[in-house]
Amino acid sequence: MIRRVVLGVALWSGAALADADRPILLPTRDVDVTYRSVQPDGRVLDQGFRWRAADRIARVRLPSGGVEMLMDYRTRHVSVMHLSEHTSVEVDDAVPPPPGGADEASYRRRGTARVAGVECTMWDTRDEAGRETQVCITADGVLLRAGQDGQVLIEAVSVSYAAQDAASFHVPAGWTRTVGEAK
Repeated sequence: MIRRVVLGVALWSGAALADADRPILLPTRDVDVTYRSVQPDGRVLDQGFRWRAADRIARVRLPSGGVEMLMDYRTRHVSVMHLSEHTSVEVDDAVPPPPGGADEASYRRRGTARVAGVECTMWDTRDEAGRETQVCITADGVLLRAGQDGQVLIEAVSVSYAAQDAASFHVPAGWTRTVGEAK
């Protein structure tokens, strides 16, 4: 399960600019996406991803429930929020930096598809471990599907382009914060 969460989130760690041979890897506008994955045991898990483009920050609702992450792509800071406990673990240098050059990640265009009613371009690439990965990304940088070995690992079931409230992208005042370490 963690690999699937990381796969979906990690794909947004790339550069914000695209050319004909590379997709945009960070959304260029505010968006709220719900993803679904089916586990090998048949369980269906949903994960939420909200993006505030002006601040380059994501709020990720993990499938386990009760835990959400704030990922700031400008500062590389992550806050892991435990909602019922009103606590957060603060980790610096936890968001991967954008790749430094086009040779760090290669993409091969495979066509187009519609996922959750939104058109996306299908790409072949490799994940951080070097495994072949297939992704479908919109022209404005929203990941809609990711898979490996011909199997869909995570797929958008709803996409809503709407302004995101800045207050939702901060740990609430009064919460207990502890410092963690990047792994």
